[in-house]
Amino acid sequence: MKINIPNSSSEILLKDYVKYKAFINSNKEITDKQANRKAVEIFCGLTHKEVGQIPHKDYQDIVNLLVFALSDEPKELIRTYKGLGFIPNLDDISAAEYADIDDLWDEDETNIVEVMNVLYRPIKRKILDEYEIEDYTDKIHDDIYNLPLSVVKSSLGFFLTLRESLLDITLRYSQQATQATQPTSN
Repeated sequence: MKINIPNSSSEILLKDYVKYKAFINSNKEITDKQANRKAVEIFCGLTHKEVGQIPHKDYQDIVNLLVFALSDEPKELIRTYKGLGFIPNLDDISAAEYADIDDLWDEDETNIVEVMNVLYRPIKRKILDEYEIEDYTDKIHDDIYNLPLSVVKSSLGFFLTLRESLLDITLRYSQQATQATQPTSN
């Protein structure tokens, strides 16, 4: 049996990652053994029966490769991928876009497709490295499901780091404003 094993997050599609996370999130009492078997099944495109036929030594190697691929972190933001573009200028992000990302994001990544739909949209025009993306709507573009996990991780890492920085700045500003409005004691 020939098995295609993803070697990095760039070889794992968002649609498969979503299937895997849905399985993990819907089975809170899942064991590592069950999670690993489901990972091999989904990310290698095998049936449950085919996974059971893999020699144990090879199975452990496959699981180790998948763990590595899933933990692979991109070094920088991947701005464009096959006709989709990341929001070109985050200074121009709309209140609706930001609110939707903030409302949709959760640690168990239940709404990861919807978050990616806000961050990546079809490119309308491109000149050299500059591009313009379609206006934001909550309609999911089919191409979102075919984003590699490396693109997903690069954008989420970038946006969540930016989000934390903005929250920190807002907190410090609020504290300074509160101190400035308090009467001084003589």
